Amino acid sequence: SDWMQKVYDCLKDNSHAYIFTNALNLNEMLNEALKSGFKLHNILVWQKNNCTPSQYYMKNCEYVLFLRKGKAKWINDIGGSKTVHQFNNIIGNKKHPCEKPVELLKFYINNSSNEGDIVFDPFCGCGSTGIAAIKLDRRFLGCEIDTTYSDIGNEDIEEIINVNK
Repeated sequence: SDWMQKVYDCLKDNSHAYIFTNALNLNEMLNEALKSGFKLHNILVWQKNNCTPSQYYMKNCEYVLFLRKGKAKWINDIGGSKTVHQFNNIIGNKKHPCEKPVELLKFYINNSSNEGDIVFDPFCGCGSTGIAAIKLDRRFLGCEIDTTYSDIGNEDIEEIINVNK
């Protein structure tokens, strides 16, 4: 609850936010988002084409709160995007325990921003959102308190920037 309001406050009016969560935290995250001022556009599902076996049901999806600040803003892929998105999960060589595939993040960034816009990730881990943003010609601002992961992210982002020069 202490970070959600700060994220809301720093976003521009009429912008989107995507918050990944699991089934156990979905209700609490949505309530905190609404309490902070966000409006719910939709609940999206990232269906992982591959997943790690489990002693219970295999967790082959994550939920994504698709939120907005201010008036409703259309996504860029009008009529072409559904609410279930199929992308491979990263299995094995993860740089961060919650690392998301760059292609999935590019999909959301491309739908909710334009070239030159700023993409903000308040929990950027090893920088996958930054890599996706830079590959789409967006500017990126990210925060990560664990220097182990921020160092990895900074290195990977620098490499992408140098390749794009």
